[in-house]
Amino acid sequence: MIYQVDDFSYDSTNGIIFKKGEPYNLSNIQNKLLNYLIQNSKIVLSKQTLMDNVWERIVSENSVDQIIYALRNLIEKDPTNPSKILTHFGKGISFEGSISHSRNKKKTLLKYGVLLVLLIAVFYVGYFLQNKPASPEKTNIFQNSINLNQQLLILPTTFNDSSANLVEQHGMNDLLWSSFNNLDNQGKITFDKISLSSQQAVEKHWQLNNNLTVLSTNVIKNGEIYEAIIELTKGSNKLERKSLKANSLSLILSKQISFISSYNQITSATKVSMPIKINTSVNQLYIEALGHKKLGNLLKAKTLLETILINQEDNFPARLSLADILLQQKQYDKSESQFTTLKSTAAYQTMATEIELGLAKIKFARHDYNAVINNLKNYQAGHLFISQIKKAKIHLYIAKGYRALGDIKSALKFYQQSLLDINLLLNPEIYAQSYYGQGKVLQAQSNNQDVLALFEQSLTFAQASNDIHQQVLTLNEISNIALSNYDWDKATKIKKHALQIMELDNDKEEIANGLGTLVAILNIRGNFSEAKKINLRLKNIAIELNSDALRLHYLHYDAVLAMNFFDWRLARQKIDAHLQLAQATKNYPMQLNNAFLEMELLLLLKDTKNFKTSWDNRVKLINENGFARYQIYMDVYLIRYYNLINQDSDAITLAEQTSEQALAISDISVLVDAQNTLAEIYLKTDAKKALVILNNIEQHNPQPNPYLEIKARVLNKLGKHIEAFNILNQAKLVYNESWTAENQALLEIVQKSINY
Repeated sequence: MIYQVDDFSYDSTNGIIFKKGEPYNLSNIQNKLLNYLIQNSKIVLSKQTLMDNVWERIVSENSVDQIIYALRNLIEKDPTNPSKILTHFGKGISFEGSISHSRNKKKTLLKYGVLLVLLIAVFYVGYFLQNKPASPEKTNIFQNSINLNQQLLILPTTFNDSSANLVEQHGMNDLLWSSFNNLDNQGKITFDKISLSSQQAVEKHWQLNNNLTVLSTNVIKNGEIYEAIIELTKGSNKLERKSLKANSLSLILSKQISFISSYNQITSATKVSMPIKINTSVNQLYIEALGHKKLGNLLKAKTLLETILINQEDNFPARLSLADILLQQKQYDKSESQFTTLKSTAAYQTMATEIELGLAKIKFARHDYNAVINNLKNYQAGHLFISQIKKAKIHLYIAKGYRALGDIKSALKFYQQSLLDINLLLNPEIYAQSYYGQGKVLQAQSNNQDVLALFEQSLTFAQASNDIHQQVLTLNEISNIALSNYDWDKATKIKKHALQIMELDNDKEEIANGLGTLVAILNIRGNFSEAKKINLRLKNIAIELNSDALRLHYLHYDAVLAMNFFDWRLARQKIDAHLQLAQATKNYPMQLNNAFLEMELLLLLKDTKNFKTSWDNRVKLINENGFARYQIYMDVYLIRYYNLINQDSDAITLAEQTSEQALAISDISVLVDAQNTLAEIYLKTDAKKALVILNNIEQHNPQPNPYLEIKARVLNKLGKHIEAFNILNQAKLVYNESWTAENQALLEIVQKSINY
């Protein structure tokens, strides 16, 4: 059946999508899913329904999400804002594309007739080339080219329907990848883990290197025997085709790794990354453990790895995987014990960088940033011949340590050094992390377009590497920049996209971070009750994960909500608890946020007696911790303080200076806040000038509260009562729960002025 769906046609029988005349082949499961969605168009389908009718077996929700994500990338114009496959949070998905059958059947038949002829021709040419014996000269040339370190691209192993289940498939591919990429010479072989098809992978990498040698493997099962068909190609030339047979997947994988390493002169190094003793049952458990780990089933993976180590203490790859899982579960002492054990074994000869990075992550989680920096620098100084990719990973973590310490200059230096001699097409994940880090560093100085460009570049590379975690981090930063510029539509769109990606990964920590940003948006828009419910969810996740970072976030928002509900006592408790935890965990950014909370509370309480002393102390700490860029935020509070104590000349001077600085670094939120307060000051003596100021900031689409209230007061003083009344009614609609009794009183005063 041929369907026309919006901007593409779809051959549902053969699983081919045609967009702008180009064919795209779907995998079997993508084909089944799209067929089912089209057959049930406009109906919300739960994940369980999809499992029952498309997969026809139990699979993880993450597996379902990954296929949906891949399908969106194929058929949506903008996968970040889908219009065909829509997510209904908590319910499922629905297909909303406009569907019709192909009207020009003759044209379609002709097209497929031509395609059929071409396919037959390709088949016979391929059959001839495939079965033509390879000459000894060709084999020798191939081996020599690999031995000269020309790039070898390994595509994901594919499986026929009955050869392996999903866990085994993920485990096989992940073990193949880790067997080479955990080694200190990582980079001699390239793996493509994200392309939707082998053809896409070859085309992508062929643009980079037309000497590229490509290895593809397909595993089939005949009775009790597994067979791996390995093909080596270079451009249109087939260099070699080899069949490997064994009675288990683990033996097939061992033979596959041996075959690859024999062409790369790293056989001795590779043996260390595989179990030392050939034990089929143990190796099969390891494949299953990695498969469960890949699918997010950490508890199951951990149990399997512990079983392996009981039987085989010297299984270094299993121990490294266990250490990584314990680190993910924040069992730092146990994880450190595993890494330390590995450091005293033969594994350290070939996997030292991964072991040192694991130990550095534990120290970072314990906020021992100086140890992270010093240990990694010392390690690198003593290991000069590790690969460029390993050096890049070390530089990224050193930069992260410096950023945590507030050493902006050193952090930026190491983030930039991480990209030296790193090919962006082969290693997009390195570029994604580096650009994100650079954006975070420069954000401490400005919120301008350069910072936004860095985050957008990071997002592009995170998408290229299919790094969901990095995508979410970056989308949150882009969303925050949109918020600071009062671009509500963009901020909301980005946040929704980020939450969709979080659902795919089911990473509770990332979901919690997304909830925090959502609470911030709801607070600004005056939806305090909804914000309170979401913040409670954030609190529950923080407790479940035992995360101090998430506790700090929900305490911050609890303090803000308490102030919005005028509960000063609760606000004081939350602010004090927030500061105590931020100091105990050496979380300097949160100490900065606490300064803002403290200033806001003192101004709301009109505590002029303690404000200036507290302001001076907090400014000193901010500068000492390397956050001088945020001085202007503190200056906004000082402007409001001067206005409160009627030091108008000081307030005006500082407001004008702060506005110029905010404009220079493109921080619109600070600019608008300073100008709002300036207008409020001029309202006392020169309402016309106050109106000019307010009209000038309209171009920045300011936050309604308190902008609309101040403008209504200015217009009312100028005798423009009807305009003031209309603006206040507009404010009442958008303030939501931030509409106060004082706002209502002002509305009634203006209404009386109109009546008179």
